[in-house]
Amino acid sequence: METRKLAFLGLGVMGFPMAGHLARAGYSVTVYNRTASRAEKWLASMATAQKNSSALAPAAAAAGAGIVMMCVGNDDDVRAVALGPDGAVAAMQAGSILVDHTTASATVAREVHQAAAARGIGFLDAPVSGGQAGAENGKLTIMVGGDADTYAAAEPVLATYAKAVTLMGGPGSGPFRRNQLCRARRARRRKGIGRHWKGGGAIVADGQSRQNDGSRSIQLRLRRRLDAQGSFHLPRRGACQRRGAACHCARRSVLRADPGPGWRSVGHLQPDPLVTVAG
Repeated sequence: METRKLAFLGLGVMGFPMAGHLARAGYSVTVYNRTASRAEKWLASMATAQKNSSALAPAAAAAGAGIVMMCVGNDDDVRAVALGPDGAVAAMQAGSILVDHTTASATVAREVHQAAAARGIGFLDAPVSGGQAGAENGKLTIMVGGDADTYAAAEPVLATYAKAVTLMGGPGSGPFRRNQLCRARRARRRKGIGRHWKGGGAIVADGQSRQNDGSRSIQLRLRRRLDAQGSFHLPRRGACQRRGAACHCARRSVLRADPGPGWRSVGHLQPDPLVTVAG
């Protein structure tokens, strides 16, 4: 097993540039993609193509590689590429490492971890954040779940295409933390409060000090604050526009008649299921 020999399985909009960073860093990379022409296109784009190669199956790509990365579509793809008859795990040697960058579930991460561990193979679930631009620029954020020793061995390689690589906890922790981050971001966009809420939330690794994180804790903090101030005021349609707030839902809104100090910039809140006003 050659530690400078890597494999990358899945050359989509994320995997294609991620594998490219590895090749440009001097690693010998064997790539696999379900559509073989995509793998050939990747080889043609590499100035050091003589050191790299493509394979027609995950097992063929993973054979002899010290670390195998994969970035595929969903849970079923992860199972097929890692655990299928021609999957990577069947061909990997004991002591090698499989890293899954797929945005998959914690459940499938634990399945693959168990199957890999039975063969003496290390496994890291390592979903990424940063989008296509982050992958192309080598500025991804990687949230990793797995064993500390396995993480320590793989981290220098992952840093090739990342600005931050963090061990979040045991197997399944990577997808769990990434889902927290996504929920918190959606909540801020939906509520329109991200730029006004000074307390904020943080997605943190196990063992670190925790703040309130995720959409639910933000919602609960807002509701407790409003409940402490008194009853809701339910205005007529368009009242939020008349208050000058940047509000997209004139037809459905919940406003405080006097939101109190520190809350005037919030403008409006999304209606609670129990106090919905339909226009």
